[in-house]
Amino acid sequence: MTKPRTLWPMPVKGLLDHPDFERLPAAGRGMVISIVLYYWKCQCQPLPTKPSELFIVARAFPPTWKQHKATILRIFKDIQPELDAYHHFRSERKSLIQMVGAKATARARAERLSKNAPARPEIFDAAPARERERYERVATPEERGPRARVVQTMRTR
Repeated sequence: MTKPRTLWPMPVKGLLDHPDFERLPAAGRGMVISIVLYYWKCQCQPLPTKPSELFIVARAFPPTWKQHKATILRIFKDIQPELDAYHHFRSERKSLIQMVGAKATARARAERLSKNAPARPEIFDAAPARERERYERVATPEERGPRARVVQTMRTR
């Protein structure tokens, strides 16, 4: 399952107060809103440059698009800086909050570890003295007895 993307509230004051937006018919307003929503969902990436792709983004009816295309693009160009500025503000704020949250989480984790950690041992108690290893001499076949001689002679054949 894919993680849903983060969409912040979109600033619409510039769009709603734009005089050309108020004069557009309902179809023209719908096309402007479709373009703005596409731009916002794509995290303020540039719009398509080909006219056919922009036409598809606007979900336009060809005669209406032809009639209002210049007005729609002018409205978008006027409100684009407001959208970019708000998106940049929210992105920076989110990264700042994530950074502060990561520091707080690390600090809380360190406190939990220090509370649960055993008392600090002295440096000499931490590493006990090693005992010397003892090596035993390997017994010869004569010392091991008659059975060892039989096994040894079978291996050599």
